[in-house]
Amino acid sequence: MKDTKKVAKLNYLAPAILMVVSRVPYMIIQKVTPETIDPYVSLCLCYGVCLIVVIGMFFLTKKGQNFMLELKKINWTAPALGICLVCMDVSVLLMFRMGWNLSVGSVLLYVLLAIALVIVGAVFYKEKVTLKRLVGIIMCIVGVILISEI
Repeated sequence: MKDTKKVAKLNYLAPAILMVVSRVPYMIIQKVTPETIDPYVSLCLCYGVCLIVVIGMFFLTKKGQNFMLELKKINWTAPALGICLVCMDVSVLLMFRMGWNLSVGSVLLYVLLAIALVIVGAVFYKEKVTLKRLVGIIMCIVGVILISEI
């Protein structure tokens, strides 16, 4: 039973671990992408690689499922997510090209994102904004001010 709880906890944490393990090199690669490369051409190649990897992952993990049938189930969320991904990637690349530090820019982005999501959660999903969360938001803002030149 103890091992089952450990596996369940690891499965619960796996997405966060995957995000950190992939986001660190993502930010570094964005930072070191040469300014002489057009950002949109760079992203074309990036998304081409993504397409190949994701299709490969589908066939490796979904044995017996029909890709074309699954493709027909897609609704508006997939293209909307694609637009969001392009905007996110371009914004990070341009942020670094404008001279932002890797650490400060990343922290600022995630703090602003967290604040925006607290507001969205409260307004659209009726999530509670507790005093504890408000204090956390204030601490994040203070942290950004302390580490940046803002």
